[in-house]
Amino acid sequence: MTIPGISNWCEWTWPIEGEYACYIKTRAIPNLGNWILFSPSQIQNFVKGEINQPSPQLSESTKPKSPWKIPIPHASKLCPKRLGLQELTSELQNRGIDCLHLRNRSMLNKKYNTRPMNDEEFPLSSGWATKEVQKYGKKGGGKRIKKRISTILEQYFLAGNVDKSNRMTAQDMWNLLTLKASEGEIESSEIPKVTTIQGWITRYAAQLREKSAQTMLEEI
Repeated sequence: MTIPGISNWCEWTWPIEGEYACYIKTRAIPNLGNWILFSPSQIQNFVKGEINQPSPQLSESTKPKSPWKIPIPHASKLCPKRLGLQELTSELQNRGIDCLHLRNRSMLNKKYNTRPMNDEEFPLSSGWATKEVQKYGKKGGGKRIKKRISTILEQYFLAGNVDKSNRMTAQDMWNLLTLKASEGEIESSEIPKVTTIQGWITRYAAQLREKSAQTMLEEI
C-alpha cells in the first residue's frame, strides 16, 4: 500500500482509540501544523491486495546487566516525556512560560508542545514552504523556440543530412544564431540555450525517422 504524496510528510500516527481510531494521521513537520487525516475507507482504496494480520513471533525480553544511561539531549530538542516534573517546570520557566498554575504532567506537556516559537527556536525566514505545498514549474514549460528560429534550425539540420560534412552540433547552430543576431537578422533574446537546441535536434531527428518509416510503409 502506498499513500499518494507520502514523501511530503514526516510525522505519522495510527490512533487505536478515540475519535480517530483506525485513521492514519500525518503532517509535514513534527509538532507543527494541522493533521492530515486518512479515513479507513480512503486507506482501503489505497490497498492493491488483501491485507492479512501478521502473526509475529514473540520472545522474552532480555535483562540488562548494567543500568541504561541516556544523556539529556540539547535544550532545542528536548522531549518533555523524558524530563522529570521539576525539570520540565524549570525548562518552561527558563523559556518565559508561566506554568505555576498547571497541576499535572499532562498539562505541562501540552503547554510545552503548544507554546509559541520564537526566532531562535524557529529560524526559517519568511517565505519558506514545506514540501507538500511547494509548487514547481510544469515539465516542458520552459522557454519555447520561436517558429522562425525553428525554421532556421531545420535548414541547418537538413543541410547536414544532404552533406555529412555540413552536419552541425547544437553548439555550432547556437554560434550561427549568435552571428545572425550580431548582424541584426534576429533578436538575441530569441536565441535558445545550447541544451534547448540539443533537445530540439533529438526531437526533430526522431520526427524525420518516423516520417521516413511511414512513407516506406505506404509504398509497400
